[in-house]
Amino acid sequence: MAYSGNDIYDNDEFFSRYIAKRRSENSPNALLEEPIIDELIDPVRGKKLLDLGCGDGLYGKKLLERGLQEYYGLDAS
Repeated sequence: MAYSGNDIYDNDEFFSRYIAKRRSENSPNALLEEPIIDELIDPVRGKKLLDLGCGDGLYGKKLLERGLQEYYGLDAS
């Protein structure tokens, strides 16, 4: 059955593939984006962060576990 909705993230098949790729150790986020952001903001302990385009928010959770004081994530999806 073809998906005919307006929001692609509401499509269960698409979303499950998206999440699997996003959470892969070889994702562009894990290999490129996160290490660069880590360089720019470390140490995170006690800081507050606004993440525009946070996706599933998993990186924010990791930052909170590392001592980030507050995390605000916003994503259009």
